[in-house]
Amino acid sequence: MSKIQIYYFSGTGNTFLVVEKLAKYLRKLGNVVNFTSCEKVERIESDCDIIGIAYPIHTSTAPKIFSEFLEKMPIVDNKPLFGIVTSGYMAGDVLNYESKILIQKGYNPFLFRNIVVANNLHLPFLCPLKVTKQSVINKRLIKIERKINKIAIDINNKNLDIRGNNILGNLFGYLQRRYGVIHEERNFKGFMCSDSCTKCKWCINNCPTKNIKISSGKIVFGNRCILCMRCYNFCPYEAIQVTNKTRNISKYKRYKGPESLGNKTQFK
Repeated sequence: MSKIQIYYFSGTGNTFLVVEKLAKYLRKLGNVVNFTSCEKVERIESDCDIIGIAYPIHTSTAPKIFSEFLEKMPIVDNKPLFGIVTSGYMAGDVLNYESKILIQKGYNPFLFRNIVVANNLHLPFLCPLKVTKQSVINKRLIKIERKINKIAIDINNKNLDIRGNNILGNLFGYLQRRYGVIHEERNFKGFMCSDSCTKCKWCINNCPTKNIKISSGKIVFGNRCILCMRCYNFCPYEAIQVTNKTRNISKYKRYKGPESLGNKTQFK
C-alpha cells in the first residue's frame, strides 16, 4: 500500500475525469489516494510515497497555471513521480519537457502517459480542427476506462513506462512550442461578450486565473488568460466570443465536457 498525492489542473473537465478514475482504481489496489486541483492547493504536500501530476496539453507545454505550480514544488530526495496528460491528439514530449524542473528538485519519474480524450476547441485561425463529437468521446471513454486500470496497476507496482521521450515526440514537441506561441500571438485577439451575456458571473467565478471581472457594467477580460477555454465553452448563454465569427454557434460548436454536462462539468 502506498500513500499517493496527485496534483492536477483541468480546464474543461478532461483531466479531472481521468484523475478521478485513476484514483478509483488505485484505491481498489489498496492505496491511499488524494487528488487536488492546483487551483485549490494551500500547502503543497510531499509527505507521501508517490507524487502524481496531471494536466491538459497546451501546444506541447502545460497550461501556465500548472507550470507555475510545478516551480513551487518542494525539494525532495528521490521521490517517485508519475505524470498523465490529456489531449485531443498527440502528446509529444510534454511530460519530459515540463518535468525537468521536478527532476532537478529530486523527483524520480517512472511513468509518463498520454490519454486522448477530446479536442475541446474549434476557433477561427487558431484551431481549424472541429470539437470531438460526443459519440466519438463515448466510445473513447470505454477504452480510457481499461487504459486507466492498466496505468493504475503500473503505478501501484512502480513499473517503468516513460513515453514521449523519443525522436518523433521530441520533434513534435519542439515544433509545437516554437511555432505555437507565434501562432497564438498573431491570431488570438482576446475574448469579448455578445449581447446574450446576462452578467450571471459564471465566467468570473470559475476563471482559474481570476482574469475576468465586471467594470462599468461590462464583462472585462484581463491579461492573465491561459486559454483553458473554460469560460468560452461553458458560458451558460454561449455569450463569450473569439472574434465575431464564433457567434456562428452551428459552425463553431462549444465543447461541453467529456460527459456533455456543459457548465455543470466538474474540473476542480
